[in-house]
Amino acid sequence: DLSTPLAPCDWRGILCYDGRVRELRLPRLQLGGRLTDQLANLRELRKLSLHSNAFNDSIPTSLSQCSLLRAIYLQYNSFSGKIPPAIANLTNLQVLNVAHNLLSGGIAGDLPVNLRYLDLSSNNFSGYIPANFSFTSQLQLINFSFNRFSGEIPASIGELQQLEYLWLDSNQLYGPLPSAIANCSSLVHLSAEDNALEGLIPATIGLLPKLQVISLSHNKLS
Repeated sequence: DLSTPLAPCDWRGILCYDGRVRELRLPRLQLGGRLTDQLANLRELRKLSLHSNAFNDSIPTSLSQCSLLRAIYLQYNSFSGKIPPAIANLTNLQVLNVAHNLLSGGIAGDLPVNLRYLDLSSNNFSGYIPANFSFTSQLQLINFSFNRFSGEIPASIGELQQLEYLWLDSNQLYGPLPSAIANCSSLVHLSAEDNALEGLIPATIGLLPKLQVISLSHNKLS
């Protein structure tokens, strides 16, 4: 009800502070249609959680104007098109989850500098995995599984000292598993099943102190 004095701060799923919307938590509500550009007016927005709905069309570029955003959860919808490159301007963003949508195209080389969790799994992304990961050195989780990424795994991934979980399953990646992965000293889980990786598995990966799972089946590794 827009007529109430506290609207929209008294609505379900909306969290405010000093009368400004800080969080939109509206998952699993069968919401659909295109995501409005007017989200850009929520300049105090910190968290956007719209997962498990029926949103479609593209992710609005105007979302990049919500400069205080820390977490975006848009997984399990029907978003299509590309991730707006301007999302890289969200310097406070720590979580970006767009898994299980219909998104496509390549991934821009620039990622938000403070990003920690990046889940792009189960979409139609293609092209190479960006080589300049070092600019996003806070990354702790990367999930690129079930897409159409091709090319080699960039050696620069070894610069991610905070990386704990790396999923690259079911893509079209080829070439060797870079020995630089052994520099990811925080790595707990490495999975790159069902690709076309070849060559030797670097022995130094076995020396990673925290590694618990390594899953590389359905490749051409020896």
